Amino acid sequence: MPQVVSIGPLHKGTKRDLLYMEETKWRCMTYLLLRTKKDEAGMFFLMTMCIEALSRADDMVRACYNTYEIKFDRHELAKIMVLDGCFLLELLICGSPELDERLRWTLDEPSPGAEVIKREKVLSDLTMMENQIPLIVLKRISGILFPEIFTDGGTDKLIQNLALSILGYNAPDSDFKASHLLEFVHQDLKSSISSGEVPNTRHGKQNLQRCATRLEAAGVTIGPPQAQSENANMEAGVTAEPAEAQSEVTTQPSEALSEAANMEDGVTDKPPKAQSEVTTQSPEALSKAANMEVVVNVRPRVAAETRFDLKVTFSDGKLEIPQLHITETTEAKWRNFIAWELKRTTLEKQRGVRNEDRISCQFISYALFFQSLTCSVHDVKLLRDRNVIVVHKLMSDEDLLNLFHNIIEGVPDAEIEMDSWFAQVIENLNSHPTTVDRVTTTSKIMWHIFICFLTWSWYQCRGTYRGLRRVYFPSGWKLIALLAAALGLGLTIAQTVFSALGQ
Repeated sequence: MPQVVSIGPLHKGTKRDLLYMEETKWRCMTYLLLRTKKDEAGMFFLMTMCIEALSRADDMVRACYNTYEIKFDRHELAKIMVLDGCFLLELLICGSPELDERLRWTLDEPSPGAEVIKREKVLSDLTMMENQIPLIVLKRISGILFPEIFTDGGTDKLIQNLALSILGYNAPDSDFKASHLLEFVHQDLKSSISSGEVPNTRHGKQNLQRCATRLEAAGVTIGPPQAQSENANMEAGVTAEPAEAQSEVTTQPSEALSEAANMEDGVTDKPPKAQSEVTTQSPEALSKAANMEVVVNVRPRVAAETRFDLKVTFSDGKLEIPQLHITETTEAKWRNFIAWELKRTTLEKQRGVRNEDRISCQFISYALFFQSLTCSVHDVKLLRDRNVIVVHKLMSDEDLLNLFHNIIEGVPDAEIEMDSWFAQVIENLNSHPTTVDRVTTTSKIMWHIFICFLTWSWYQCRGTYRGLRRVYFPSGWKLIALLAAALGLGLTIAQTVFSALGQ
């Protein structure tokens, strides 16, 4: 369930909290129309064209949803798609300083979308499974409003890179066959993990045989990749060397975008803005030279704190786990990806899709990996000390342990298909021999077992106490009555004892 903004017809008007963003949607759509530099009649004509185009695509749009969940007629559904599509398109344009500058209608009034894409909860809602609109909506609207930029040949790639950029992910080298923003992110993570190094085979549920503490006792070094470790040290003040402001990914401009750049004289590349601003440069930073590359930058704060990096590696006794940043939206996004993977794999099985062609369950595998890596709060503390887990909200080690152990609660083991990359990492860790002396290993393991026993005892006692309090002492008066009865029983026993001794 989205928390701030609803996209598409499923949650339209169902929750009062979602209605507050409707005004912002209209403002973003108005600003988008003003970018076309048309008069009032021209903007009205463009809106009419968008509604008619999506009305003709009604069957394609409805096919992307469960039809019984859509209670709008053809015209109403088209208007919803136009509003939400214009809102998303304005956010994508605001994520590109060059495209935003090129399509700006006035230099005095910034777009409301520039503030919207800075809100983490909004970006989280944009990737909710039930909060998606088909990519065809963005393609039709962008092609009608800005035909000189969003052409048939390069629209998919352009929208893909812009969407991934505002969500904090790198622009990939290849095109993805995706239907919505959620699938864009999943495909991008898949390409960054495997890259064809491991065949996409099906694996059942696999768990680590040793938790984080026992792995370290066996000689395995646990930590984030070196680059993330250095960044963590810089933030902690350990090193004084400046960090790079941005990480750059380059893509080649399409021919259509190059032609559009030549149509406008005086368009020059501008230096990147400060980190505090939206610094996602899109392929619209067009150069006049045909062989010059276009730079796409990812905002460092967004990329570090709100994105998932699932490429866990193990080699030469070193287990490198990219930092997992825990924010207000981490659990919701994680559960959302797990739910989408389960639904997608179920549909693919029903359709008879071959094993090697089905999606990889990366987030399910990631959840199982952390679940088996943390068997107690002792393991969670170890991972936090190693900068593997970075918490940006008020959460105790116990809360984190509950998160890891409950994140895939309710998922049947028979439905779990491990990603081939994680399956190989787990297999290598389970077969890794102990490389330190037995005395040290045994002492660490015994201490860990003792801590686990204390943790288990504490949970059991606290659970029993809560159960008794919930069943027998739901109110304070019952507790007072019990204490009074216990006191009376004690006094009666004492009186009986003293009477017997007096005789």
